[in-house]
Amino acid sequence: MFILLPLAAWVALFGAAGRLPLESLRLRVFAASAIWTLCAVAAVEALSPFAAIGRIQVAIFWVLIAAVAWKHADWRWERPKLEWPWLAAGALAALVGLASLASPPNTVDAIVYHAPRVFFWAQHGSVAHYPAYSLTQLLLTPGAEFLSLHFHVLSGSDRFMPLPQFLFYLHAIAAASLLAKYLGANPARQAVAALLAASIPEGVLQASGAKNDFVAAAWILIAACFVFAFRERPRLLFALLTGAAAGLALLAKSTAIPWLPALAVAAAAILRRHPERWRALAAAAALAISINAPTILRYRQFTGHFFAATPEMPGGGCQFVNGSITPGTFFSNAIRNAALHVSTPAEDWNRFAEQTAVQLLNAAGQSPNDPQTTWCATTFSVPPFSFDEIRAPNTLHFALLLIAVPIALRRGGPMRYAALALLSAAAVFCLLLQWQPWHTRLHLAFFVFGTPIAAALLPAWLGAAAFILALPFAFDNEMRPLLGQRSVLTAPREAVYYYGRQMHQHPFQQAVEALKNSGCTRIGIANLLDHYDYPLVAQLKAAVPAAEFQYIQVPNSSKRFPSPMPPPCAVFCSGCGTQPDTWQRFSGIAKGISVFAHAAVFTPNLPELRASATPCRIEFDDRWYPPEFGPAGSWRWSTKGGRLRLSTGTAGPIQVSARLMSLRRPNQVRVLWNGWPAAMIEMGPEHSGAFQFEAATVAGENTFEIVTAVEPVSPPNDPRRLGVGLTGLEVTDHEGALACKQ
Repeated sequence: MFILLPLAAWVALFGAAGRLPLESLRLRVFAASAIWTLCAVAAVEALSPFAAIGRIQVAIFWVLIAAVAWKHADWRWERPKLEWPWLAAGALAALVGLASLASPPNTVDAIVYHAPRVFFWAQHGSVAHYPAYSLTQLLLTPGAEFLSLHFHVLSGSDRFMPLPQFLFYLHAIAAASLLAKYLGANPARQAVAALLAASIPEGVLQASGAKNDFVAAAWILIAACFVFAFRERPRLLFALLTGAAAGLALLAKSTAIPWLPALAVAAAAILRRHPERWRALAAAAALAISINAPTILRYRQFTGHFFAATPEMPGGGCQFVNGSITPGTFFSNAIRNAALHVSTPAEDWNRFAEQTAVQLLNAAGQSPNDPQTTWCATTFSVPPFSFDEIRAPNTLHFALLLIAVPIALRRGGPMRYAALALLSAAAVFCLLLQWQPWHTRLHLAFFVFGTPIAAALLPAWLGAAAFILALPFAFDNEMRPLLGQRSVLTAPREAVYYYGRQMHQHPFQQAVEALKNSGCTRIGIANLLDHYDYPLVAQLKAAVPAAEFQYIQVPNSSKRFPSPMPPPCAVFCSGCGTQPDTWQRFSGIAKGISVFAHAAVFTPNLPELRASATPCRIEFDDRWYPPEFGPAGSWRWSTKGGRLRLSTGTAGPIQVSARLMSLRRPNQVRVLWNGWPAAMIEMGPEHSGAFQFEAATVAGENTFEIVTAVEPVSPPNDPRRLGVGLTGLEVTDHEGALACKQ
């Protein structure tokens, strides 16, 4: 029941907002949400210095907020008339909300830093820095996670951690409709704007997860709505609400920065009409800065300056910001960012679009993979059509913006202002940020902001088309599907955690059992392989509520921060299972060793465990051509992809390694193990195609499937259609003993 307290406080604040001079129901909703979020942030910052972020304190806080607001509530409002697009948007929202409630955090970013930072803040009762393997837990903006922290503390679990994203998905839908009103759209077109905002594919995929892009996008749109409200009625209230929304957008995600110039230009335009209001806008700017001040001071405590940048950030030294800022930088990034949204299920079209983009860049003297403007270790390509929120294109919405924005620029008035704001923010984005293959998620705010423009200017039936095209993304979300064997409605919650890294599921769940049986509740975590430890933390915490966790032997500069936890009596190490030379590092903590594939558990009283080799047999299906032989051994070519069957009499952890060949590059190859994503191989011009992954066999038949993104081709003097070649396939147990090979 504690989880209802923040929501009850919002209802009371909505009632109290009825006493403010707000002209519409939507402005009232946004004002209540701004005050509610400011309260949530203030509570975190006020309780944190005393390590007092706990269930009782947070519950009392929300009870007081609700009581004060309820006392001043005015429950009168004009009931809106709902057009049919609102019902369609509501249907999409219901599907997204269902996935949100049924799913734990499971995208890679959510597992690496969004969820663990919330967990450790709740455990410590403070948002102060702590030793962490992934510095993203300490140095990325925390606004969305502050909201998740309230739900986590009150519920005692991560079940409601995706709730902020979903709530602000709803806010973005409403804000798009209100912005359409300010652009001159009638109620029917405002409803179309809401439906277009609800049906952005990237948004449908992401709104059910535990990330922060929709929180930032919604606040950007809400800030724009308050700017237009201030333009019509230059009151101090609207200026302060604009400052609050802008500040909360920045606190949610630093990619809101490109929108600041547009807000500054809008403020300058308002001052020209109302020069006496400069104090109100100065107060708005001060409010936006003060919201972010504690976070900026924590940056300074860590890095020595007021920014989150540090050479130790993830990416192997990759830089988020462009190494050069020139007109060529803008052109190159504009073309490549746009290319991410032209992907369709037709692979021939995707390759044509990619070649066209490369030709445009070459004609302008720009390299498609310039290291000054390209995230390191990536190469430019038009990605295959995807239902993964990291790569999903917004193809229809991109086409709508290409048509609507030029029309808006010719219309003048508010329509022109909105189009210029969108274009200026996109230009700053391209000038500042290096291109990344997964930038589509960072483009969400641009598409949400553009939907009111498209709705006001283009045929209304496009809303219905967008709704129909969005339904597959709602049902078949790669990370949180509602249908099929992997449906989050029927799959065990423990399995859904691993949808982003299935290779960890079996060894981590075995490690949970070993730690649970050890009787130790103080667990140290060492990450030598990657930073995907949160599912183990969440599962063990659910099984042993007294369990406490801390990162140990951290190699980066966060090790200087003291851990508020007592020394551990057991250790979980991701990567130690395949590196026996690391075991001595933990001998002072525990003597017993249990090895589960690539993971190891060190406890005071468990014997050393080993797994024997797993005998198996590999069979190729009929999509593979007969084996060929050469100096390097044997290989087999497939058509577009192929499946193998691996039969074994026992279940257990294994390691699969092989090398791929492709006639067409770049190529992207997905590897599925028993239907689950196991590996993704990006085959660039210089890529050898070697890969390995951890998996777990079941007794009987297991499937190993290779899916390639490009169409097969016929080489000279060879009539076969060849998609991808496989060689050097070996299956070993976790000790490296050979089980079977190609």
